[in-house]
Order: sequence, then structure tokens, then C-alpha cells
Amino acid sequence: VMITALVTWAVITGLKIDFVQGQDILNWLKIALIANLLLFSSTVAVGMITGMSALQGLLTYILLLVPSGLTLLVLHNLKMYLYGFAYDYFSVDLERLSPLLNLTYADLNVKNSDIIIYLLVSLGLYFVGRYLYRVRPIEAAGDAVTLGPLRLLLKYSVTFCTMLLVGSYFYSTQQSMAWTYAGYFLGALLGYILIEILFHKSVHIFTWQRFKGLGVYAVIALALLGLIRADFIGYETRLPQIDEVKYVYLDYSFYPLLQAKDESRTANQAPQAIYADRDNIAHILDLHREIIAKREEARSIPLIEQNIRQERICLAYQTNDGNMLFRYYLIDSSKFAEQLKPIYESLEYKTHKYEVLRINPADAKLVDIRSQEGNKRVSITDPQLIQEAIAALQNDIKMQSYEEMTDTRPPWGYIEITLPDKHTDTGAVRAESVESTMETTPKKGYYNVTVPWRKSYFGLEGWLQGKGLYNQVRLLPGQDIVHAFIEYFPQGMDDAEFRIMKADQDFEEKPGQLKVTETDKLELCLQNYQEYQKTKGAVYMV
Repeated sequence: VMITALVTWAVITGLKIDFVQGQDILNWLKIALIANLLLFSSTVAVGMITGMSALQGLLTYILLLVPSGLTLLVLHNLKMYLYGFAYDYFSVDLERLSPLLNLTYADLNVKNSDIIIYLLVSLGLYFVGRYLYRVRPIEAAGDAVTLGPLRLLLKYSVTFCTMLLVGSYFYSTQQSMAWTYAGYFLGALLGYILIEILFHKSVHIFTWQRFKGLGVYAVIALALLGLIRADFIGYETRLPQIDEVKYVYLDYSFYPLLQAKDESRTANQAPQAIYADRDNIAHILDLHREIIAKREEARSIPLIEQNIRQERICLAYQTNDGNMLFRYYLIDSSKFAEQLKPIYESLEYKTHKYEVLRINPADAKLVDIRSQEGNKRVSITDPQLIQEAIAALQNDIKMQSYEEMTDTRPPWGYIEITLPDKHTDTGAVRAESVESTMETTPKKGYYNVTVPWRKSYFGLEGWLQGKGLYNQVRLLPGQDIVHAFIEYFPQGMDDAEFRIMKADQDFEEKPGQLKVTETDKLELCLQNYQEYQKTKGAVYMV
């Protein structure tokens, strides 16, 4: 390793390769040395436990991977049983728990604290291997496991891991607790049988005496699962008192919160949706309380149907004593509209959600408005008009009701605001929401904020009409659209069958459809049509 580092340094120096620095070689050398030391000490220590070379290699990798793998399995199974468990938060960066994964994906950026830990682990493994070498029986050198107590540990560890793995797989694919329990049984049985065959080097292990241990394990596992399912610690119903809460994080993802913890974060990190207003905290607690009250109903429907507007609720309470409480829920938002409404309509929520409310209109250099369909477009470059347009847009957003914010009708179009980027000289494209379909790239040193032009933005609509720009950016009945067809989509018919039905008949003479030509009715269609979504019953499509 050291010779490779020296040769590499000589090559880049002699050839004047400037994109590889001496520090890069030193970082690689540091990681390579610690990785080799850790692998060597692990292999030697494991070699004192087993007398089989193939098993020695397998157990070495298991030893180095088990911190991450076992933690991931346990977290995934807790998510299955504990309603509200914040799996997405706790499962991030689990590779750091495994030296093998951390050193592999570190990209030459292993922390000094990790290096110190790995050195101590390597030193500890050296003394463990030395001790095991002295105490292991010489006659057991050819056995799969040389020490009796470790046989039991390995047997039930393998059984436990295979049980969790197969159970998690069945739950992920079938979304059924019955299948999950079947996976637990099959996984535990498979793991136990395989380890027994390995220990005895024979497939003739099916005797009652050898399976008594599996029975004991099953009783303990069932008792543990029962305790978790019964929530004996009150995890699912735990809710802080409002006077204990300093602030609350509420968003559809934990990513901004996790990004804030990352020491290598950039200046352009996503803002955190932190709520400190006492009224909002009270509303969030009311929402959380209602989610808890309806948890049994949510459990009975593990997969929310496609035609239901589902909402991801990621919560993190910061209490006055410095503790954090994390929860995650996937809810049917229609059943929590009463609790969501005051939160959505608060200025604090809107400021977190809409980046356009966090910008200064005076900083904007361009406002570009494009229609949803067609090629109608207007670009505003006059500073005064830009400030007026953004002010009208900001006021519309502040005045939106919950019902308007959750309106699923397609927008009239999209508004793209170009601003100077104060944090980087390379620029960045920032989308206001996933509704945006605009894919323009700003000039160097600028970034774009894209906002959907919703049909409820009446202030902006009036401003555009007053400036004579409205007809230039909106599809208009009679001018851009001459007629529309309202088609009947029979219940139970899928997309492919509907397309075949349309192809087999004359489009305008087909039964079950209505042709609309009147201007006022076309405007009604434009105002109220929605993108096609599967529904439970028959629908009319415009």
C-alpha cells in the first residue's frame, strides 16, 4: 500500500497531473491502511472461533456488516409494529455503523473520529483473537465453531437475523401481517436448520432433541413480538404537553432536518420547516392527537388506495429539556382536513412551503409566465412590473384557504422568477413544488423559483388583466379552444380498453359523450377539468 502511494505520487509529480493532489494520496493511504488493518485483525480474530476457512471468510464479512445490517432489520421490523415509528429518520447513514461500508463509500472523506474508533476496534480484536487462541481446545481446530458458548450465540443470532429478513421481505411484498408471521416462521426455521447442518456437517439433524432449542426460541420471540405489538411502553400514544415543547418540525420528509445535522452541508441546504408559534404548535398537537386516535383504522388499510390524497407527516418535537421526539405517518388527508386546515392556512406554514414568500421582489430580474398547455407566454423585465406581479402573487398565496391549497385542478400555467444567487456563482434550479414541469436552466449566477399559477390566484389574474397581459398567457375559450368533448368512462374499464373503444368508433359519433362549443361552457370546462385519475366509479372526462 505504501509503495503504491509513493509510485502514484511520483507519477503525478513527474507528469504534472494537477487534478490529483498530494493530499488525495495521503487520504487514500490513510483509508487503505486502516481498512487493511481492520480486515486483517477481524480475520485473525474470527479464525480463532472457527476452524473452517470458508466459514472464516464468511464470518469476517458478517462481523463487519452486522452493525449496519442488523440495525436496519430491527428498525424495519419496528416500523411494522409501532405506528408512527420514524424509520426514515433513524435509517439514514446506517452504513457508518459498518467499517466495511463506511470505508468503501467514504470517498476519501473518513472522519478522524472514525479512524480513531477503527484503530481501537483493531486493537481490541487483536487482544480478543490472542485470548481466544489461548483458550480454544486444540482438538476443536477443525470444527465450524471452536468454543461452546459461541455456538449458542451464533446459532440464535443466525436464526434471529433470518427470521427478521424473511419477515421483512414478506411484509414489503404482501403488506400483510399474516404473511409477515409466516415469513418469521419460515425464516427462523431455515436459519436454524442451516446452522445445525453447518455445526454437525450433516443433513441428518432432524431429531426432536436438536429442535428443542428452536421451540424455546419461538416462545421467547412470540413473547417479545407480543410486547412490542401491545406497545407496553406507550410509544404510539406518547404526546408531549404543549408547555414542554420548544418548537416542532413538520414536513413531508426528514431530509432538511438530517441535512442540517450534516457537517458538510452547503449554504444552499433546504430550509427547515420549524414551527415556533404557540398557536401552530397547538394545532400540530391536535393533528397528532387525532392521528393517534385513528391509528387502528389506519392499520387495517396498510396500502392507501391511489384515488385517495395521501399525506406524509414527519414530526420532530424539540422539548425544553433538550430531548427530541420523532414520528412519521402516512395519512388519508381527507380524514384530517379539520386539523390540517388551521396549519395550512397559517403564514408560518406558507412561508415554509412557498419559497416565493421568502424572496424580496426587488431582487428579481425576470418573471416568466407560461400557459399549462399550448405555447402562450409572457416575459416581464420591467423592475416595477416585476415587483407588482410578485407582490400580487405573494398576496394570493397568503390569502389562500386550505381548500384552495389542496385543489387538484391543473394550474393555468407556471410562473418562473429569476433571482441572483447570493450563495454560489454556479447558479441552481429550485422548484417551488413537484407540480412544476418547467425545466429551464438559469444563467450563471442566478437561480429560478417556479410557482404554479393556480386558478385561485385572483389577485394575479386581475393584475394581468389590468396590464393587458392576461390573454397572452391563458388558454381562452373560443380563441384557443373551439370545442371540447366530454366522454363517459364506464366503470370497470381500464385504460387500454378505453383506448380500443375510442379507436373502434368514430370519435364524434360515439355514444356516451357530449360536444361542447359554447364559450361560457368551454370556460366552465377549463375552470373545472382535472387530470385523469383512476376512481372507484364511472366518470366523465373532458
